[in-house]
Amino acid sequence: MSTVQLAIEGMSCGGCVKRVTEGVIKAGAVPEEVKIGEARVRSTDDETTRKILFTLETMGFDARVVGTEGAS
Repeated sequence: MSTVQLAIEGMSCGGCVKRVTEGVIKAGAVPEEVKIGEARVRSTDDETTRKILFTLETMGFDARVVGTEGAS
């Protein structure tokens, strides 16, 4: 499992933080920290990370990986 740092565009309020948190969980990952414009999540593998990005995109957010820690 690795920690993935995401940059997320399109977030502007606490409601967005809640939606992103729910999206991360729906994609099968564990949110460590989510705040406006960024998130740190625990992902089991690269496929889960792709699911996170896809899920957030379908929710209207533009997310990209900006860093990882640990093995994936």
